Amino acid sequence: MFKGHPKGLFIAFFANMGERFGFYTMVSIFILFIQAKYGMTAGQSSFVYSIFVSTVYAMPLIGGLLADKSSATGRPSAWHDRHVHRLPPPGAPDEDERGARPGHCGAGDDRPGHGVLQGEPPGPGREPL
Repeated sequence: MFKGHPKGLFIAFFANMGERFGFYTMVSIFILFIQAKYGMTAGQSSFVYSIFVSTVYAMPLIGGLLADKSSATGRPSAWHDRHVHRLPPPGAPDEDERGARPGHCGAGDDRPGHGVLQGEPPGPGREPL
């Protein structure tokens, strides 16, 4: 049954299992704490927990929308372009003295479509995937 599976699969399985065990243990402790500290019923504490989890998941989305709206162009910032898409700052040369493009690791950059995955538009010799 376990033949042919990569060795790392077992590590990933037990790491994921441990993470889930810890998460659901903390959820139950949180619910019990709310019930004991504030005298809430099971239904009330479940409602408080659902509001808490909804807020945790919604805040990154709300923060991203606010950040996009606060920029003058209505699009992600230059920091986003340089660090997420690995684009060089405005006015930077396309290649350095070795012929390497700034922001790229150099290994395998000549593969078709590789630059497109890093946010570059397709160009000559760079076909999209």
